[in-house]
Amino acid sequence: MKALQLTYEAERQRQHARYRIPAIAEINGTRFVVANWSVGGFCVENFHSSAALPETFPTTLRFQFQSFELALDVQAELQRRVTDSEGDTIGCRFTGIDQHQRSQLQYVANAFLSGEIVSTGDVLHVVSREDLNQVQRALQITQQKTLGTRMKRFAGLGLTTLAGIALFGFIADTVFNRVFVVDALSGVVDAPIVVVRSPQPGYFEPFGGGSGNNVSAGEPLAAVELIGGGATTLDSPCNCNIIEYHARSREFAALGEPLITLLPEKTGTEILAEVFIADFQRIAIGDPATIRFPDRRELAGRVLRVQHVTTPEQDRSTQLQSPPANPLTYGHVVVAPNEPVNVRFLGTPVSVRINTFRALAAFSDRTKAFPTNVARADSGRPPIPEER
Repeated sequence: MKALQLTYEAERQRQHARYRIPAIAEINGTRFVVANWSVGGFCVENFHSSAALPETFPTTLRFQFQSFELALDVQAELQRRVTDSEGDTIGCRFTGIDQHQRSQLQYVANAFLSGEIVSTGDVLHVVSREDLNQVQRALQITQQKTLGTRMKRFAGLGLTTLAGIALFGFIADTVFNRVFVVDALSGVVDAPIVVVRSPQPGYFEPFGGGSGNNVSAGEPLAAVELIGGGATTLDSPCNCNIIEYHARSREFAALGEPLITLLPEKTGTEILAEVFIADFQRIAIGDPATIRFPDRRELAGRVLRVQHVTTPEQDRSTQLQSPPANPLTYGHVVVAPNEPVNVRFLGTPVSVRINTFRALAAFSDRTKAFPTNVARADSGRPPIPEER
């Protein structure tokens, strides 16, 4: 039994580009509009013919120009014929076409692609070199004008967009500051200091230790030699750091005059800000704050506590004939800086801005405890803010 042999034929590939350049094919004395053609053949749609079309037939390919006609008599071979409701579509291949005819077809195609020939309906027009140059110059001018117009339009649109963004940012920043930001009336670097005063009029005499030294509770700090004779010893009321001596050795001190400033251990500096009482309802413990020093350096912090200007004890001990002026106008907000501030900045005026936007505060790390901000006078920690 012989094995079945299969023969495979390679798919025919199109060798020439097709053009939709107006042309007419005359077949058996009837003219048909050519749908597209190439150097290798042509295609006719809506083909109607009562006579049978042989496999090979003569045809005339005509190109209608404005003042003349180009006709090529060629032999065509029917390659395919598709029948539908609107008519037949036939595809034909040129056979026996000579080099002169092929050159004419190629010339028409190249001239059409280069713009030397243009189509108006079914008629081709030959464009002269002067007309072509004018058309090209007009096209270049139009393109330049179009490019300039587009650039102006894009520049105007860009400027308008930037102005809109800037205006929106300004309005948004203004609204945010008015709604969520509280500006303190004033602020100062503060600390829970202890001031040792002169118990009697006399001459001040410190005992050895200078500023920055540590002293224990009950340790003698200095003596005041009384005018009438004798002396009074000044003892430390706590485990403290000596911040400052307010009098020099053998300098006279009046009754109640400040002599030594102490800072208890495990305490640090904080910011005492004055805020309108009406703004208290907007402030919460833990709200972020920005502290700005006179040298324009800024430090971040958090609201530690909110308190009245005076304590209840001070209110009850105040004499009736001298009540505080406008006692309900403002209160105190204590802000703990995120970094310790050196005690030598005590009394420095600062400006404080408190951000009450809760959504912003939610992104910050609230798990950290408020810093103690211990700033010992003898510590090696550089002062915050740093000096340049």
